[in-house]
Amino acid sequence: MQQLVRYPLVISGNWNTGGGTLAKISAQGFDLQRRVDVDAPATLVEMVRRGLGVGVQNAVAVEQSDLSGLTVLDIDDPRMHLEVAAYWSDMVLATEIGRTLHGVLMEAPPPSGAVPARSRD
Repeated sequence: MQQLVRYPLVISGNWNTGGGTLAKISAQGFDLQRRVDVDAPATLVEMVRRGLGVGVQNAVAVEQSDLSGLTVLDIDDPRMHLEVAAYWSDMVLATEIGRTLHGVLMEAPPPSGAVPARSRD
């Protein structure tokens, strides 16, 4: 982590609030050289490719990105993870299409780069 924070960082997503990436890095006492926050993983990749900083991205977004010409390293720190959850309204599950969508999503494998968590039914 000490080597990473020496560089200007390009961060994708709303990772600077709450338990986001920037908050997690700052909580460890590091002074960050944040250059820019971007909304899309593809934008982050292009900014990094053009030398504007070092990108910090979650594994799912990395797996979906064109990384040709770039080097990717894992951040080996158990505190640096992103938890994503889905919530369903009873109103959605009361419809046939809602139940179908729910079933498809529950049966689908997690995206490449994701680690499934246990269900919280």
